[in-house]
Amino acid sequence: MRTSRKKRRFGTLLFFIPIVIIGGVIIYGFVQIEFFSSGTLAVSALSYGKYSPQAPLHVKATVNGVTTTTPFNMTLRQGPYTVTFASLQWYKPALPLTRQVRSGGTTFAIGVYVPALAPIAVSPTSFNATSVQVEHGVTPVAWMNTSDQNVLIQGGEPLQILIPPHMNFTEVFQQPGTYVYAISGSQGQTLQIVVV
Repeated sequence: MRTSRKKRRFGTLLFFIPIVIIGGVIIYGFVQIEFFSSGTLAVSALSYGKYSPQAPLHVKATVNGVTTTTPFNMTLRQGPYTVTFASLQWYKPALPLTRQVRSGGTTFAIGVYVPALAPIAVSPTSFNATSVQVEHGVTPVAWMNTSDQNVLIQGGEPLQILIPPHMNFTEVFQQPGTYVYAISGSQGQTLQIVVV
């Protein structure tokens, strides 16, 4: 009777040992996949504005203490990462992005740069500036009539701009150059727009 009891215990032990080993291997594999596997973080930047076409940009971006120029890919252990983007002339700063890198997958972080507006206030007698510099194909120039009367602006490209009271006209200059504008019917003041 003692011998059969020992055999049963031994048989039970032989039954559970493989289950424990298989369970340990499964848990170990899960831990390795969940906590130590890597994924890809794809970082890029683009210009996105209402008055200009969407276009890729080459800017400095920093991830995990490493700075490089977009677009780029990084292989990282899974987990959260914050991407910060450098400032860029003619654009509002792109916001930092926090992304979760997943094992074996690709996570995207796209810095969006919106062109900075160049506002010009106009009235029937004057401009609020004498010279403005903008980037061709990028910077929207917003002519804003701050008066209760129509304002007719004459000069560069386009040749005439009629702006009703408290309205505005926005354009993006496509060609570099210097454009000079004056307000029709007013004496003297001109506005020079330098498009680089």
